[in-house]
Amino acid sequence: MTTTAPQQRSGTLLPSLTGMRFIAAMIVFLFHSTYELPFANAGMGHASQFVMQKAGPMAVAFFFILSGFILTYTWKPGVPARTFWRRRFARIFPNHAVAWAVALVCLLALGQAVGLDVALPNLLMLHPWIPRVQNMFSMDVVSWSLACEAWFYLAAPLLFLLVNKIAERRLWLWAGVVVVAIFLVPLVANLLPATPMYYTSPVWRVWLVELLPVTRALDFFLGMVLARVIKAGKWPGLGVLPSLGIVVLAYLAGIFVLPVSYGYVAIGTSLALVIGACAAADIKGRRTPFSSNTMVRLGELAFAFYLVHWMVLHFGHLALGPGRTWDTPTAIGLIALAFVISAPLAWLLHTGVERPAEKWISGRRRPAPRPRPTAAPVS
Repeated sequence: MTTTAPQQRSGTLLPSLTGMRFIAAMIVFLFHSTYELPFANAGMGHASQFVMQKAGPMAVAFFFILSGFILTYTWKPGVPARTFWRRRFARIFPNHAVAWAVALVCLLALGQAVGLDVALPNLLMLHPWIPRVQNMFSMDVVSWSLACEAWFYLAAPLLFLLVNKIAERRLWLWAGVVVVAIFLVPLVANLLPATPMYYTSPVWRVWLVELLPVTRALDFFLGMVLARVIKAGKWPGLGVLPSLGIVVLAYLAGIFVLPVSYGYVAIGTSLALVIGACAAADIKGRRTPFSSNTMVRLGELAFAFYLVHWMVLHFGHLALGPGRTWDTPTAIGLIALAFVISAPLAWLLHTGVERPAEKWISGRRRPAPRPRPTAAPVS
């Protein structure tokens, strides 16, 4: 297998991985929409929550694995750590700051108190380190995963050195070791205090399994090892559809068989197979369900969509009436309306903040190219 990815029809390196980001963002949207409890019909509410219960954590694990994969796959030796950090800062912080400000305005407008002990750690992306519900899920609630990414980026230059020291023949062994480590996290979590509770799960265990940057970095590192596997030509040939089938089986096991925390990690780690299969297909120039130009464009909006969707769902629900429920057709219509509102807001955030900030911060230190002498002016 070739180890250099060609430029695809979409003009994007590894377009399937970009397209998959939109699918993952939509899964998180549907997950949060069911947990807003919009259905007056109790059976419909329970059914939707049961089906989607592991979907949100699954999608977040996908984002973490994908992030490690992409950064390692595109890593250029010799890039100073400071340059890397500046580019990553440009990628995530401007959007985060805008979402934080919007969340603050919405919370205050709806009469909810916002303490400095909650708002400031969130703005500084420190809140996943604090095992307190008020901090863990604060402001724009989904920002905890973005904060984890920021800490992954901080550690990435060191992790690049570590992952590049792994001999090619041992890459799959290391992938297995990381997966085992991920499965051990819930076991360790069971040793933590059983109170206080966050819904039906102990806060300390939710924090360790789902939010703590140190443990979630295992997903990121799994993606890094997977990128080395692909670059080394060690992918076993598992196709996109079979890998998706494995994810479906893992998801069914996660909701029907495995305990809560183990269901999260089983589904999340299985997504590494889909990432590897799609990357291998892109490298060979094969089409996948995620590689079209439309999917790539939607994938480029996924980050902004991820940041705005919860605020539309949650603050919209509060504006219509806290705890209010609707008949099934109306509830589905309101969920669809939330998507219709979130999509253009995501486009505005992407085009008005994300891209300009990334270009300005990432490129502000690049020296202007000197004009080359020509024999005659070219019109």
